[in-house]
Amino acid sequence: MKRSSLPPDWPQFTHSDHLLRRCRTRAFTRYTPPKCHACLATDWDRDCRTADLRWARLAGRVHRRSRCKLTHQHFRCFRSQHRNGFGALIVSPFLLSWRSSRKIDRREIPELASLFVLLLIVVLIVFAGWSPRPVKTYPLAYLCLPCLLWAALKFDQRIVTSAIVLMAALAVWGAKHGYGPFVQLNANVTLLLLMSFVGTSSLMTLLVAAVTTERRKAEAEKSNARQQAEEASRLKEEFLATVSHELRTPLNAVVGWSKLLRSGQLDADGASHAVEVIERNAAAQRQIIEDLLDVSRIVTGKLRISIRPVDLLLVIHAAIDAVRPAAEAKEISISTHIEAPDSIVRADVERLQQVFWNLLANAVKFTPHGGLIDVYLERNDSLAEVRIEDSGPGVPPEFLPHIFERFSQADGSSTRKHGGLGLGLAIVRHLVELHGGTVSATNREAGSGAILTVRLPAMVGPRIFAEQRG
Repeated sequence: MKRSSLPPDWPQFTHSDHLLRRCRTRAFTRYTPPKCHACLATDWDRDCRTADLRWARLAGRVHRRSRCKLTHQHFRCFRSQHRNGFGALIVSPFLLSWRSSRKIDRREIPELASLFVLLLIVVLIVFAGWSPRPVKTYPLAYLCLPCLLWAALKFDQRIVTSAIVLMAALAVWGAKHGYGPFVQLNANVTLLLLMSFVGTSSLMTLLVAAVTTERRKAEAEKSNARQQAEEASRLKEEFLATVSHELRTPLNAVVGWSKLLRSGQLDADGASHAVEVIERNAAAQRQIIEDLLDVSRIVTGKLRISIRPVDLLLVIHAAIDAVRPAAEAKEISISTHIEAPDSIVRADVERLQQVFWNLLANAVKFTPHGGLIDVYLERNDSLAEVRIEDSGPGVPPEFLPHIFERFSQADGSSTRKHGGLGLGLAIVRHLVELHGGTVSATNREAGSGAILTVRLPAMVGPRIFAEQRG
């Protein structure tokens, strides 16, 4: 309002509120007309009515300007807040969902293409002016919802957020250019209606997608649990069948040769052979039972070891002597390569000998007739390394990650060539870890054969002497 538009007798106010109050007061205040003369009173009354009308109009202009200024300030703040919420609701889920590295299944690509083509056509018709007639009905905007629900019920969050962003971008573009059911004369009202629609649709779609995703996860976990239970049941049945077979085989030999001895049909040499067979099969059965007991102790945490300084070379020779009869029966040559003869480790002698006996017995079992087994003792920094190499067929590459698991065998069928419960290497791994070491299995690069390596912490010289004195 210009100062020149005010009456000359009116104070020059700079604040609109003060001016508004003064205008209202002046517009509805009548001066008392002079009573000295009738014509003067008539002229005074006409001047007052003119002044009242002028001040009434001035008060209305000031009031409208004040209200308009207040409304625009509040709406700018409201629009800024909704713009931030609009971006958080649409853009943030889109960016977060596409951080996933999971690939899209190729079998879903045709359905995905159909979804986005249909959504694009519907959005262009409703919001981008493709309709032959102007779209001015609000419910037509909800034609996009079936496509959004399709994405929420069939696909993951990435597809859902992509569909929402596509719809929102085209809807905003159409409203900016005057298309769509939410276009009004006032751009702010258009934006408010459009934001309300897009926000409601996006929130509903994201909620449906979240519920659907959680339901899929629950079904997948349930399916995995069922598969694991079925696999555990199958492994239990296979284990019971294997244990029964492994226990029955030596028992049958013991019972058969015992009957022959009792019948008296054998001579001295036959009787001696029968006793040898019975003793060997009884030892095998005892070993199976010991392995089962060891696994039970490992599972329950009751396996204990007695630690003291041990000469590793003596333990290796003791284990070789234990498997030598079986190796000689197959004409297998066992060669030793000792590069660190003074390797001393802190270990339980019996358990450590059990480790190397299991490894050597496993090598003898899989090495063919007339094969070769090499045993290496080396020093690698602070570790004593024992490596056992055989000339057998090696370990299948797909079985190498599972070779130290309980009850795992490369050939788990009941008609397999080599017997055993699949417990020996599992016991080896646990015993080596109890001693603070590691065990690994690989295949030879050139030729056939497996390599089993045990690494144990070695003791230094002064420490060995001090503990021996103590």
